[in-house]
Amino acid sequence: MAEMTTDPALTPAAPAPQQQPVASYAHTVIVLLIMAGVATLSYFGKSGRPASPMVTYLSTIAWQWGLFALVYFGMRKRIGSLRDFFGPRWQQFDDGVMDFVIAGGFLFVTFAARGIVMLFVIKVLGMGQEMTSLADRMKGLEFIIPRTPLDAALFVLVSLTAGIVEEFVFRGYLQKQMIALTGNVAAGVILSGVLFGLGHAYQGAWQVVQIAVTGILFGVLAQWRGSLKPGIIAHVAQNTLAGVLLYLLSRGVIPTTP
Repeated sequence: MAEMTTDPALTPAAPAPQQQPVASYAHTVIVLLIMAGVATLSYFGKSGRPASPMVTYLSTIAWQWGLFALVYFGMRKRIGSLRDFFGPRWQQFDDGVMDFVIAGGFLFVTFAARGIVMLFVIKVLGMGQEMTSLADRMKGLEFIIPRTPLDAALFVLVSLTAGIVEEFVFRGYLQKQMIALTGNVAAGVILSGVLFGLGHAYQGAWQVVQIAVTGILFGVLAQWRGSLKPGIIAHVAQNTLAGVLLYLLSRGVIPTTP
């Protein structure tokens, strides 16, 4: 009797392993409540903000690393090496180069996506016209605009901190938690991106929309690459470029009005 064989092409693929939560959901609720509280205080405390951006920079750095510690404390027993949590280690020089190349290309994608969202909101929905001028946008960001070389240097440190911490918290922690909770990768990426936007509520509703879109794209990047490293590189570069632009605008090198 001939031995029956199974065509590998007809064998159903094994289902992808479901994302497991990296911390308890109670811990996630605590993290979200603390983040919501800080975002609320930032939003309603606009009038009491310090005149010097240096105070804002230092307090932001302290808050960000405090958040990093809080998140890591809740997930430390469920993950392996923290270094590996950020993504596969670079085994050779080309690995690092590839992450930088991907990050550079991703920046162009995010800039294009934000431009498309802006056009859609303004032209199709008829909203956001009050934020079309550069001068108007700067009014809501006066408290973080670097005005001296020292401010600019500290802004770079803030950018580095935000790039590492926000990718770790939103794409490394919350995105995994949301995927595990919903059982759906797309839903988890979108929810994490929306939370990322809401975390920047102090910048106003218009910026929340744009930052949420950016957060979703960062989530797609992290999910695609299986690593936080390209996102961190792009995040740091994006924030640093924004700081350079704000510094040049504050010095009058670039005019804010046509």
